[in-house]
Amino acid sequence: MTLTVEHPDWMVDAECTRERPDLFYPEQGGHTVTEAKKICARCTVTAECLAFALAHGELDYGVWGGKSVIERRELVPSRGRGRRRIPPPIEHGTEKGARAHYRRGEQACAWCRDASAAAHQRRNEQRRSA
Repeated sequence: MTLTVEHPDWMVDAECTRERPDLFYPEQGGHTVTEAKKICARCTVTAECLAFALAHGELDYGVWGGKSVIERRELVPSRGRGRRRIPPPIEHGTEKGARAHYRRGEQACAWCRDASAAAHQRRNEQRRSA
């Protein structure tokens, strides 16, 4: 039996794929989060990575989207008896996706920014022609 794992498209562009994986799991490798964060700082897909981590419950290990375990846990508000609310995945490339980024306190990815700008432009054109 062969197990196949599907990775999101954005992972192809992730800087971490060209580095040693143990750098991103300092809890296990004895490294500091600083090393991983330096790599994340030059990455172009940190927003997508962070959204993926939050959507898939990656709250206990590693550095995802340039955020440590503690920083990611702070992004997820707890609800009830210690249960964490995991935000729904962002619909990238939509105006709704841009709003979701902003609600989370993060900068919208390029796809969402473009979709939001296009929607604003369409609305302005509709107002002018009415």
